[in-house]
Amino acid sequence: MPLIELPEVHKADWAQWKQNPVTKRAVAGLMNKREHLKEALAEGLFSTDEERVLAIGETKALKDAVMYLIEDFDYQVEEEIEDA
Repeated sequence: MPLIELPEVHKADWAQWKQNPVTKRAVAGLMNKREHLKEALAEGLFSTDEERVLAIGETKALKDAVMYLIEDFDYQVEEEIEDA
């Protein structure tokens, strides 16, 4: 059971949300931020180990957020529809 109650989402809601330009821009923005961090790491732009560790953690968090938005969330909606 989730810590926060999730509102009911229908397949049509998911399809509309996934195609929404705001959703697409948000996902693209998260991916762009992740790519910039990866490039900065590759170029050695972080001067301390702590900065590098934080940047690596941020890239992982951004990837997790995007994967949830484009894959896990989709799976959860489909699973809820099948259970109904």
